[in-house]
Amino acid sequence: MRDGFADADHDGGRRPFLLVQGMSAYTESGVIGYPSHATAEKGKGILDSLTSGVAAHLSILGEAAEGCGSHLRPVGD
Repeated sequence: MRDGFADADHDGGRRPFLLVQGMSAYTESGVIGYPSHATAEKGKGILDSLTSGVAAHLSILGEAAEGCGSHLRPVGD
């Protein structure tokens, strides 16, 4: 954990408009949560989960892109 974050825990309370207002509406430090509970193992687990989730979405998008335009014929045929 980066220096200074061990005691930066901040619950932030309810955040019903987080996606609209962003984190600055709920925290001055940029921290929402409990960095004091962080470990390298937890961080790796989160990154692995995000990576596999994004990979699955990209795979579906790739399949959709391959099918785009497949019903079109070249001009002149």
